[in-house]
Amino acid sequence: MRLVEHVWVPMSDGVRLSARIWLPEDVEESPSPAVLEYIPYRKRDFTRERDEPIHAYLAANGYAAIRLDLRGSGESEGVMTDEYTQQELDDGYEAIAWIASQSWCDGNVGMMGKSWGGFNSLQVAAMRPPALKAITAVCATDDRYADDIHYMGGCLLTDKAEWASILLAFNARPPDPAIVGTEWFDMWIARLDALTSPLDPWLEHQTRDDYWKHGSICENYSDITCPVLLIDGWVDAYSNAAMRMLHRLEAPTKAIIGPWGHMYPHDGVPGPAIGFLQELVAWWDHWLKNIPNAVPDWPALRTFALDSQAPASDTVEAAGRWIEIEEWPSPSVDRHVLWLGERKLVRSRSSGNATISPNLFVGSAAGDWGCWALPDEQPGDQRPEDDASVIFDSDPLEGAMTIVGAPKVSLTVTADAPLAMLAARLCDVRPDGSVARITWGVVNLTHPEDHSVVRELEPDVPTRAEITLNDIAYTVPEGHVLRLALSSSYWPLVWPSPTPVGITLELAESNLTIPAIAEPQPLATPFSPALAASGPSITQLGADSIFTRRLETIDGRLVRTVDGTGATGGGLTRFDDIDLTVGYEAHRRYEIGLDDPTSARVSYTHRISFDRDDWTVTIDSDTMLSSTATNFEHEAAVVAKLGHEVVFERRWSRHSPRRGL
Repeated sequence: MRLVEHVWVPMSDGVRLSARIWLPEDVEESPSPAVLEYIPYRKRDFTRERDEPIHAYLAANGYAAIRLDLRGSGESEGVMTDEYTQQELDDGYEAIAWIASQSWCDGNVGMMGKSWGGFNSLQVAAMRPPALKAITAVCATDDRYADDIHYMGGCLLTDKAEWASILLAFNARPPDPAIVGTEWFDMWIARLDALTSPLDPWLEHQTRDDYWKHGSICENYSDITCPVLLIDGWVDAYSNAAMRMLHRLEAPTKAIIGPWGHMYPHDGVPGPAIGFLQELVAWWDHWLKNIPNAVPDWPALRTFALDSQAPASDTVEAAGRWIEIEEWPSPSVDRHVLWLGERKLVRSRSSGNATISPNLFVGSAAGDWGCWALPDEQPGDQRPEDDASVIFDSDPLEGAMTIVGAPKVSLTVTADAPLAMLAARLCDVRPDGSVARITWGVVNLTHPEDHSVVRELEPDVPTRAEITLNDIAYTVPEGHVLRLALSSSYWPLVWPSPTPVGITLELAESNLTIPAIAEPQPLATPFSPALAASGPSITQLGADSIFTRRLETIDGRLVRTVDGTGATGGGLTRFDDIDLTVGYEAHRRYEIGLDDPTSARVSYTHRISFDRDDWTVTIDSDTMLSSTATNFEHEAAVVAKLGHEVVFERRWSRHSPRRGL
C-alpha cells in the first residue's frame, strides 16, 4: 500500500478539506472500494498514532482508506462552530461523492468512526448519499440529548463542562505550515476569531428541543437504509444507544459489545481485546465488495457478559465470557420483578415508606461518566456509597443470573422540594462483603414525560418516577446478593439539585425489573486475536503519561482533582516522520460543600503545544461552571501564543437560568 500525506477535497462553496489517504498498491489498475473516517481531531498529529494501524490495515486488505478532517480542523479550511452542524453533514455528503468519483475508487464507499466519527457516520447515513453502502459506528449515539456527554435522564452531566474546555482548546489549534504553507497564520486567526464558548448553546438548551433533535437519528430510524455495524464497550458511556439502535434500526444491523472503554476494540481495555480489524474487513468485504461470507449470519448481538470480580477502579482485564444472542430484543430474556420492602428486595408487594435523606457524598466512588479505562476511572467498591444511600437487598441468589439489557426502577415518590433528581445503582454484593456496581441511572423528577417539558414538583404530592439503568451484560453468581441503592444526588457525575432534597418512597408502588437470559449461548465462532498495521515512528520526550487522581476534604469541601499529561501516551510526543513535537496537559477539579449543593463547582484547564524548529504554538483554555439556586454561572477563556507572543485572547462570562435542574 502507499500513503498520500495530504490531499485537498473540494467543497461546493470553495472551501477545501484536508485528507490523508492510504491506497492499495494496485489501485490504479484495479480501483477499490473506499472507507471514510471524518473527525475534527487532527489526522496530521493528534490521531496519527491511532489512525495508521487502522487505515494501513484496511489498505493492505484492498480498501482505499481516507482520514478526513472536518472544516476548520487540522489543515482543513473554514471554521468549526459546534458539534454536528448541518454544514458538517453536508460536507460529509459531498466528500463521499468526491471519493466515489476518484480514479482509485470503484464507486462504493463505507463510513466509519469512533465517538464523533461514529455520530456523524450515522447522521450522514441518514442523508442517504448514493455511494454510501454501509457504515460502522463505534461508541456512538442515536440520541444527542438522552445519551451524550451533556445530559442523562434529564440531569446535567458535569462532563459537559470538561468537554467544552477540550473543544475550546481543540478549535483553537492551527493548521500545520508544512502542509498549507504561508497561509497557515491567516487560517489560524480566522479560527480564533470565530471561537465561541461551547457551553453557551449547551446550557441554553436544557430540555430535549430541536437543538438536540438535530443529528439524533432516533427521530426517524427509517432514514438509515444502509447496513450498520455497531461497536461499544460496557465501560463506555454509549452502550445504551447501541442496544437501542440494534432494536430500532430497520436496515441490516449487527452489534458487538465488549468489556472495553471508549476505544477501538483491537486496543480494548479492560481486556480482552479482539480482532476488530478482521471483523471490519469481513463487514466491508460483504457490503462493499459483494463477497459472500459469514456476515449475514452473524448473530444480532455478540457481547461480553461480565463476571463478578473484586471491584477496582483500574481493572485492566475483565472476568467474563463471550455470548451471542440471535435477535434483539430476544425472546430468551425474561423480566424478573422485585418489589421494594423494608431494606429488602422481595417477591411480592410490601407496604410502608422509606426515606432518602440528602447526602452529597454519594458518587465519590462512581468513577467517570465516560471511561477510557485510565487509572481510577472505573467505579470502585460501593460500600462507602451504600452507607450514604437507601439500600434494598435481595436474598442470596439460588442460581446464577445473567443480566442482559437495561434494568428499570419504577417508584412512587414524594419530594420536599420543587426540584429533585434520583440516582439508582444496581450492585453485586459479593461473599467477601465488597460491593461491585453492575449498572446505574439517574432521572430528573421535574421531567415527567419525554424531557421536553419541565414541571416543578409539588412538595408532598406523590409522583411516579422511572429510572432506566444503563444496559449491561453481567452474571451474578449463585449465593451473591443483588442490591438496589437509591440517592437524591450523584456528585460529581451529575449536577446536584439546588437545595438538599428529602424523598419518600411508597414501597407498595415501587419495584425493580431485571432482564435476564435463562441460558446464555457461548460464541459459536470465537474472535480472532487483535491485529493491526504498524504505527508511525514516535519519540517520547520526558516522563510517561501521568494521570493522578485525589479525593480529599479541604476546608470542609469535598475536592476531587485529576491531573494528566500526554497527547499520545507521554508528556511530550515527537512525531519523527513529520518532525513535530506535540504536548498536552489537562487538569480537572470538582469541589462541593457537603451541606450546600449550590457550592458545587467544576473547573478545567487544558494546554496544547506544537513545536518544530522555530515554529512554536501554545494554546491554553479554561472553563468553570458553578451555580446559584436559580442560575448556572459559567466562565471560559482561551489564550493563543506564537512563540512568547500572545496573538489572541478572549474571555466569556455568562449565566443561564436553571430550568428544572
